[in-house]
Amino acid sequence: MNKTETPMKSDGPSRMKRLLRWMGTRSTLQWGVVLLVGFIALVALLYCEENGRGKWAWERYKREMAVQGKVLDWAAHVPPPVPVDENVFAAPNMSEWFVKRNGSASMPLSLSGMSNFNQDEYGNTMAEITVLAPDSEIASGEADLVLAYHPPLLAFALSGTNAPNVAQTTNQIIPLIVMDEVPLSDAIKNLAKEAKINYTLDPKAEAERNADGSWLLDSKVSLRWTNLTGSVALEAVLANYNLQLVEDPKTLRARIFSKDMKPAVGLDVRERLKKIALAAIETDTNAATGPSLTAALMFTLHKNPVRHGKPVRIIIKAEKVPPTDEIVAFFPGNLRASGANFQSNPRVKSTGSNTFKVWMSPGNHVTAADYLAWSDQFEPEFEIIREGFKRPYARMSGSYEDPNAMPMLNFVTVRVLAHTLSQRAQCYLLQGEPDKALHELTMMHDLCRMLEGRPKNTAVTLVAAMINVAVRGIYVSVVADGLRLQSWREPQLVVLQEQLNDVDLLSCLKGGLETWRVVDCQTLENLTPEEFDRMYKFPSPASATSWQDRFKDPVFLFLTFIPRGWRYQNMINIGKMDGKAIEKIDLTNRLVLAGQTDALFNEWELARSRPSPQTLMAAQIVPSYGRAFHVAARNQTLVNEAQIVCALERYYLLHGCYPETLEALVPQFLQVIPHDIVGGAPLKYRMEKGRFALYSIGWNEKDDGGAVALNKEGNTDLENGDWVWAYRGKLAY
Repeated sequence: MNKTETPMKSDGPSRMKRLLRWMGTRSTLQWGVVLLVGFIALVALLYCEENGRGKWAWERYKREMAVQGKVLDWAAHVPPPVPVDENVFAAPNMSEWFVKRNGSASMPLSLSGMSNFNQDEYGNTMAEITVLAPDSEIASGEADLVLAYHPPLLAFALSGTNAPNVAQTTNQIIPLIVMDEVPLSDAIKNLAKEAKINYTLDPKAEAERNADGSWLLDSKVSLRWTNLTGSVALEAVLANYNLQLVEDPKTLRARIFSKDMKPAVGLDVRERLKKIALAAIETDTNAATGPSLTAALMFTLHKNPVRHGKPVRIIIKAEKVPPTDEIVAFFPGNLRASGANFQSNPRVKSTGSNTFKVWMSPGNHVTAADYLAWSDQFEPEFEIIREGFKRPYARMSGSYEDPNAMPMLNFVTVRVLAHTLSQRAQCYLLQGEPDKALHELTMMHDLCRMLEGRPKNTAVTLVAAMINVAVRGIYVSVVADGLRLQSWREPQLVVLQEQLNDVDLLSCLKGGLETWRVVDCQTLENLTPEEFDRMYKFPSPASATSWQDRFKDPVFLFLTFIPRGWRYQNMINIGKMDGKAIEKIDLTNRLVLAGQTDALFNEWELARSRPSPQTLMAAQIVPSYGRAFHVAARNQTLVNEAQIVCALERYYLLHGCYPETLEALVPQFLQVIPHDIVGGAPLKYRMEKGRFALYSIGWNEKDDGGAVALNKEGNTDLENGDWVWAYRGKLAY
């Protein structure tokens, strides 16, 4: 018997209806509201508890630090007011020149010329250009190179009087020209055919786009013209789309360019001009003889005149004289010849109505006399600065309530001034004028004292501390240059020792770190995501991203939604992390604890890779101090070694030889012998065939016998090898 099976009906829709009816009942809604309110209350309670716990922990941490004499309130680190007539920044022009204006770190107008030396021409003209009309006759031997310029095309000029007209056009009148929604590329093709013009489109013109993103050559052309030649119609259409037709005498074809294009230089012409530029750099590099010193900006200063090569004579045939920026574009840039310290770029100066001179800048070699003559123009400003530096205190005027909005030093001015003074001192050393060299170095020394945040002798910011470290490095290198040239004599050596003895980079760095710790903690307490992006994130701020992207950013989520107590937990961790770094500078024993510092930084990197709510922002805000510690420790070591070497040279001037031990310098030439700030042992000193070897064991805390380690770039490896004072040689960096 067959049974008919009736399929079971799904009761899904009915269940859904019953669920919705149940959810819509009054009692269910009441319970839902109760649960929602309970959840909100629970979250609020959690936030209150975390906020209270975090605030309490932060206040307790501050009290613990205060017991140790370490105050974490910003007000305690604000430099105290000083008498106006004793303040460096209250002296004429000093605030204008050395304090940032509206957040800008550009050079003040009256000092901006100091940064232009590497853009000026020192006599190494590589080419002299004369622009003549296209039909000008050129006598034999009048030019080394003749070019033709039909903007934007620069090519070799054809010799002889029968230069062909590339665009063999016809003057036949066309009675009627009609186009209706014709693509621009087809319009050009048809008109060029009527005019019997052979042409090519420049690749950049082919790639041109309209404002809406469509291809320029796809633009629709509609016109109705009567009684025009094909060439006139073609030029009119091209002009309407910012294009132009240029004859190319080499290919015997015309080329269509965008009118806004930079000069288009043929490959053969470009190669020829490149050879001229490289030859000029090579000649400049190999032309100098005699004593020389490497400037802070990496060009070489020479005592003897530099023999520059003979400039190439170039004639350019053109309908009108091109401006200097177009002539600059004729020559290739970013060139570095063998032996050159940096890349050079062409620069052009007009010397007449149709004449120009071209040189490659920066130049590699400059005579000391030329640099001094150029920089003497700033002597009035130098005297004003020297007078300002005579004042005992340095406090910028302005509000210090917000550490992120307080007055800031214009570090661009500081850097450029330090470079200029050091290079002037080197020039005087080359010219055998040590008194004048010391005069420039003394001004550098006073500049550094301003960076140290007088009168408290601590850097207001960590940035100021590191700028001070860098300037002191330049200062010591010039002292070493004078020792290598044997220019310093007893009077200068005594003053240099006094200045070197006054240098305390470890205290400066430690003060900067202590200030940085307080600034970071106060900043995080009220930090917004936008402020974090502006202060700590480079190069693109989160404000430029979508909300979807921002909700993927843990920092944004942390600063926007987390309990405020977690901020305080991060502030505590910032204080502890910075505090551990600060402890690695032992001012009592004048030591940097190198091995412990490396272990600490490795610990930090591990913490950054495993962030927690209590350390997320601390890991983001606290920087890696490794490089700062390495450079500060090495430069302080060089300062200490320089102080000893000055005493050794004074001993040599008196006795005609160096002592067998450093103890022989005390007390006549040196009151106290500086020890090695890495490890605390005496600096290594020995005599070898009438010469001395002086060095520190360096950051690796191992005596490598006076060997200097180099990194992949050929510079001194600050973490390996010894920190050696080069006997009458250039300091290695």
